[in-house]
Amino acid sequence: MNRILIIEDETVIRTALRRLLERHGYEVAEAGSVAEAEGGQELASFDLVIADLRLPGAPGTDIIARCDGTPVLIMTSYGSVKSAVESMKLGAIDYIAKPFDHDELILTVQRILDGHVHLAVVRPRERRTEPAAVQRARIVHAVDMHHRHRA
Repeated sequence: MNRILIIEDETVIRTALRRLLERHGYEVAEAGSVAEAEGGQELASFDLVIADLRLPGAPGTDIIARCDGTPVLIMTSYGSVKSAVESMKLGAIDYIAKPFDHDELILTVQRILDGHVHLAVVRPRERRTEPAAVQRARIVHAVDMHHRHRA
């Protein structure tokens, strides 16, 4: 069973996200901030971290450097090309804008976990890097999905 850590300061969103992921067979832990996540969890024990961009104390992107190769999916209600680009430059595996479609989120999580497991088997202990063109394509996709949901 894949383990996912949710870092979200809004309790209602965090609880709803936890329930959604648990219904799809994931084991889920929660934290309300980066500091809480670091203090109560062994970050390397998770298969995926889903972090809100704007959190009290430190931004969600701060967790990326502390996760030692665990993929981090950044989510935010402040969807913009600039924040998507910055998140990806800092090492986020992907970016999703709130409010998000539940099916879209589950598919994104499955894609990340499937890809990460494959990379771990092929290249253990190496940090995943992508060509700039692939990163740009993912950013364009994230922004496109954000605009579709706003329409």
